[in-house]
Amino acid sequence: MKTDYTEADPIVLHYSQLLANENLATQIEEAFGFNGLGLLLVRDIPEYTDLRQNLLPLAYKFAHLPEEVKEKYVHAESYYSVGWSHGKEMMSKGVPDFSKGSYYNNPVEDKPFDSEELIRKYPSFCQPNLWPEEELPQLSVAFKALGRLIVQVGSKLASHLDKFVAQDHKGFSRIEDVVSKSRTIKARLLYYFPRSEEEIKDPKGDWCGWHNDHCTLTGLTSAVFFDEKGHQIKNPDPDSGLFIKTRNGALRRVLIPADHLAFQIGETSQIHSGGKLIATPHAVIAPKVPKISRGTLAVFMEPMWDYPMNQPDGKLKEDVIKGSVNLPQGVPELSTRWEERMDFGKFTEATFSSYY
Repeated sequence: MKTDYTEADPIVLHYSQLLANENLATQIEEAFGFNGLGLLLVRDIPEYTDLRQNLLPLAYKFAHLPEEVKEKYVHAESYYSVGWSHGKEMMSKGVPDFSKGSYYNNPVEDKPFDSEELIRKYPSFCQPNLWPEEELPQLSVAFKALGRLIVQVGSKLASHLDKFVAQDHKGFSRIEDVVSKSRTIKARLLYYFPRSEEEIKDPKGDWCGWHNDHCTLTGLTSAVFFDEKGHQIKNPDPDSGLFIKTRNGALRRVLIPADHLAFQIGETSQIHSGGKLIATPHAVIAPKVPKISRGTLAVFMEPMWDYPMNQPDGKLKEDVIKGSVNLPQGVPELSTRWEERMDFGKFTEATFSSYY
């Protein structure tokens, strides 16, 4: 797969452009339209570099705690959507994914809802956060600080996305509405485990298989790489990293500088914009070097469970799904998971069932 890729040239915005009343329609179209990568980068974000460095090394530290300690922070009742998850996700039918572990929590609110009834009814959305305060007390502070900053920047970007969609649909404001008001945003601190010599020889043994994000907007940090002692190193394999498959079937590798923050469009924005913004399949390819691990943070800005998943008035279902072409094997068609008038909770269930 990696022999036929080319380097991506993503759109890069300065943070000051998000704060200004600047027309970013051209950049947004190039990044998130039919011919785009489904991704853009934002640079010069105050405090971002320090907050990223405070958090990402903790992925290695938590993953290397004793198994009995990590098990304390596994929360099956929430379908592993808070706390530690390893080997619970399945990116291919019936095969548990042990290539990466994740620490999930809500970066904005530790306890988004007081209602025990809501927590029981919607545990994956409403469950309070779970933190290893005894073993790794700095995790909660670093996780929330970086996660909240990413949501704040995402909200600024979302206002420009709304303006872009409003060119066709006057008064459109759904993307910023989701990012700034949702109480069920989820962040995922990812640790990609080192691969053995045998796993490196397996062409299917990549760190993260092909998928589309189903949320509204994903904030993604650049990754850090670790040697077997946990020291940060440069990526040892230039053919590894984040890959995107474009609408014409081309493979692009995306390099995210350490001081840049990436944003990817999710399928919820594709639906809400009537197909004007389009999610793009992506995967993480592991280096062909043993004993190397990787850490990153993804923040999934998504609606609450009852948020309607309707396209704008005047748009047909065909308008929404027309951008879902040349999908890699294993990425389910949007048309098989989304129906008009469903809510985000049902869309999430259908999506997880299709993948897992």
